Amino acid sequence: MINLETAKPADIYDFAHNLFYSYRAKDMSFEEIATICVEKFYNTFRDENGERYFALVRIYRVTKSEDLPQDVIEHLGDAYQENENWLALMGTIGDEPNWCDRRQSKYHQAVAINTKMSRMFRVVIRELNLDIINLEHDGVTADVDVTEESTVKFFFVADAIKSNAIPDKEQFVYPYGIQSVIGLGSAFISNSSFVALYFCKQALSKERAKTFAEKANFLATLLATYDSPNRLWAK
Repeated sequence: MINLETAKPADIYDFAHNLFYSYRAKDMSFEEIATICVEKFYNTFRDENGERYFALVRIYRVTKSEDLPQDVIEHLGDAYQENENWLALMGTIGDEPNWCDRRQSKYHQAVAINTKMSRMFRVVIRELNLDIINLEHDGVTADVDVTEESTVKFFFVADAIKSNAIPDKEQFVYPYGIQSVIGLGSAFISNSSFVALYFCKQALSKERAKTFAEKANFLATLLATYDSPNRLWAK
């Protein structure tokens, strides 16, 4: 268990380092390693009472239409023909049972990357510098802090309730006590990218969020190890 509020940077580093070295050479798909990663983050980070810090943890991969599995294609219906690039949900876990299986997601199994994306995903694409689509700046970034130093970018929303970057206040933010949001992202040599989103039930400072993001960047290296279009999905 790691308390994000009191943990030393070395504690977070050791967690991410051990995750990488424990799973860097397994025989599995990108979906399988993404699922392991979200489970490890979700179950490891807890507050002083042992309650999980994150209500929801998800990993997406930028994926071409032709690389989506048949179950997602069927779920998308006509929308599949209308878009080329997608944020495909690869790993998910959270406080609700249907948040723990990508197939149970009603709206986010694959998010079309286009100018009609929701505010949150527009922020994800733009602020993590994912060079996929040119999104005009629409003023939704006033309360989003972004790193500049690393190939692994992160953004941080300190107050999810007040932020116009985080939608679904009535259905998600308020009922599940979402306080802050952390996002990580990085490009792969395949020209794809990943995005990890952490929806926190505790309000975090920018300093704490940055420490978490910087020390957790072994995640990017681990996911890159499994980034093969020939084996994206679990059988």
